[in-house]
Amino acid sequence: MRRVGSWSNIVVAVVILLGVVLLPKGAHRDQAIAEEQAPALDQEENETGGREAKTEKSPINPKKTISIEDLDKIIFPLDPPLEEQLETELVRSGQMKRVLDASGLTEADQAALKEVAADELAGVVIDLSTGKPLAGATVDGWGWAPGEQTKTDDKGTFRRKGLETRGKIGVMVTKEGYGPRVFAQRPAGAKNWVILLGNQTYFEGAITDPEGKPVADATVLATFGPLELDGNTIDEIPTETRSRADGTYRLYVSSNEYNIQVSAPGRGAARQSGVKIWRHMARPLSIKLQKAVHFEARVVDSVTGAPVAGFVLFRSQPPHLTARSDAQGRITLDDLVHGKMEMQCGGGEKMMIGDTVYYEHGPFGRWWSPDALKDWEKFKDWEKFTLDEKDSGWQRNLDGLSFDLKIDMPPVTIVVEQGVTVSGRVTDPKGQPVEGATVAPAKTGSGNSLTGDTRYSVRTDKDGKYLTVLPASNQAQYNLMVHDGDYQEWRNWANGVSKPIQTKPGQTLENHDLQLTKPAVVRGRVVMNGKPVADREVRTHDFHKRENCYYDPTVRTQADGSFELKFVRPGKHHLLVDAFSQSGGQIIEVVEGEVLDDIELDVTPNR
Repeated sequence: MRRVGSWSNIVVAVVILLGVVLLPKGAHRDQAIAEEQAPALDQEENETGGREAKTEKSPINPKKTISIEDLDKIIFPLDPPLEEQLETELVRSGQMKRVLDASGLTEADQAALKEVAADELAGVVIDLSTGKPLAGATVDGWGWAPGEQTKTDDKGTFRRKGLETRGKIGVMVTKEGYGPRVFAQRPAGAKNWVILLGNQTYFEGAITDPEGKPVADATVLATFGPLELDGNTIDEIPTETRSRADGTYRLYVSSNEYNIQVSAPGRGAARQSGVKIWRHMARPLSIKLQKAVHFEARVVDSVTGAPVAGFVLFRSQPPHLTARSDAQGRITLDDLVHGKMEMQCGGGEKMMIGDTVYYEHGPFGRWWSPDALKDWEKFKDWEKFTLDEKDSGWQRNLDGLSFDLKIDMPPVTIVVEQGVTVSGRVTDPKGQPVEGATVAPAKTGSGNSLTGDTRYSVRTDKDGKYLTVLPASNQAQYNLMVHDGDYQEWRNWANGVSKPIQTKPGQTLENHDLQLTKPAVVRGRVVMNGKPVADREVRTHDFHKRENCYYDPTVRTQADGSFELKFVRPGKHHLLVDAFSQSGGQIIEVVEGEVLDDIELDVTPNR
């Protein structure tokens, strides 16, 4: 039996306190046995001296262990995850102070964990087995730009400043040789964040080819998901490793249910789904490869049916892949794992976002496939496209395509619609060109972008000129708007909008000029039960819904509840508190240069 040191005594003591808390969300007691869900940290040897799949004694009944069969009765995901339940209990039970003292953090270091500003993430990363701080762990947030990740220092602590104070942040914490930790909705400004990383939860085994021979340098990928972030969903969270020269591997994970994929070019591929693992369990998992999938796509034009060259299928997440259609419209991919796979789509040149490969849409407006898995990725027949909005006639088909990959599958068909090229010039109210303005499409009547993000936004050059490629409106309508600055930047002028237009695939619109407007100013305060409300978002939103909401004039209230919106476009607007909530909202109308003062927005509940 291997000893883990005094840290295990602290953890086991805390786990005893957990009792039956460790239950999956919504699970019945016959689906998750409480006595099997309270782990100890010891690792046992079997009678032959080899390690079994590491089981965990229950402090409630030490003679009980979690077998693979019993583990399969537990429903994942646990909410919150098992490791997070332990961290929460450490704080709740008052044990965290002992843990931090044992880690070597000084009183000053511990005090700093309680001093976290509203726009910060701060905490400490500790080795679950030794209780010592972990230096060099990476703390990364979804939505953070490349290079904005942070590393823990020699005390295991980290601090990331300048975050959005509203909403919650998805965070991943990783370190080589440890199972990654994922936090779906971590609020900025939260205090006393202690993250436990472990290196005793892993899959291990041997990778062999169809003939039983060891396979070196095979990619072993484990994914779980989906993960519900604040306002977004991540379908798959990956972690991966490679097999050693003798075909063996070890993949560190956290407790969860995983989809395991293994591939080796020219040797084969394999997939195992629904593989579960418990904290501090070393689960044996040897995998024999089988014949890999050869995937072929034929890319054709939506109007002419002719082959389309330059269309790209790629994955920026593991398993990584990239393939571009040739002059005959053919895309081929080899050594793929059978099963469902979503691929990203695009065209144009290769881009690097940090260390991630990405392709924008290039000259293409839309794409779909009758062979795709999801209804919104395909069409009913060659003439009737799947529409997102039956009333407006808007067709999305701007995202990825997913396919069920099978051995010896026939080629799939991908239909590509050419984009609409729009160009023009942006001027200020005096007719002078404006450099660095943002031109973005708005789905007329929605107040939103075409996609629910900013992927079609472009910036003007030094002469105020812009060029963008958009999907055709077809039966629907959209219009362009111009914003003076970048996203969340306001410089001198208010937004401007164009008239609605209808476009067709492959169309070119030149001299589609846009003009910024002279702004009005709107001032007031936000109150609740007669008292000022600080740090609440206030924005105006075009009443006729011809602006793109990503560029609405937006501020946050001061300590006295006051606000000042300086860049309101002349016309009629909704004045809103907290994005698109109707709480406290009013309709206002302003003219250029006007100062609209003394507005009170009352957000008292049930008012």
